[in-house]
Amino acid sequence: MCGVELLCLCELGEHNEGLEEQENLIKEIVTNVNVELDGVLEVVSAQYPTYAVIMRKREGLTISKVEFVHGLENRLHLRTKDEPEETYTVHDRTALRLVVEFQGRSLTVINVHCPSSRKRPFTTEVRQNVFCSLMQLVGATRGGAAEPAGWIIGGDLNCGANWLVNQARTWQPPQHDHTGRNARGRYIEQCWSRRIDPLHGD
Repeated sequence: MCGVELLCLCELGEHNEGLEEQENLIKEIVTNVNVELDGVLEVVSAQYPTYAVIMRKREGLTISKVEFVHGLENRLHLRTKDEPEETYTVHDRTALRLVVEFQGRSLTVINVHCPSSRKRPFTTEVRQNVFCSLMQLVGATRGGAAEPAGWIIGGDLNCGANWLVNQARTWQPPQHDHTGRNARGRYIEQCWSRRIDPLHGD
């Protein structure tokens, strides 16, 4: 088995609708896989539209919080269990936020899908608002110092590499040495799951 500890899925079915019987389907798949893997996998979350999280059960890895977030392009909104689905709109952009405890350290993980189409135009203004919302979700500070806890934002961002690099610089600038001149590296790193057509921001 590969060394993946946490698998975050997005784009499952239609945006804001998900797959039919999504939670039951994901659980059934994991159950079938566990027959071969001695029950090593666990479904962390599959109830929120288009998102699912599966983890490998092991010592030193726990998920302390899972939050479904929508309204990324306008304002952050954590959906409560009693909130009706009518609060969603066709343009609503969502994400899943997890607080992960791994080997004694806290890590915030954001799984996000940013669709772009005629129905849901992903304009420059919307892209900017969504990115700012994502950075706020992980606790980053514009122009500030490195955060004490690590974080990862992944999924389908639909943003080019250069755009992401430039945006990241405005939130966390280079770290300098005691002279204030020599950059020793950046707190934010851009990593791609694949180098084929990275313009889509996967």
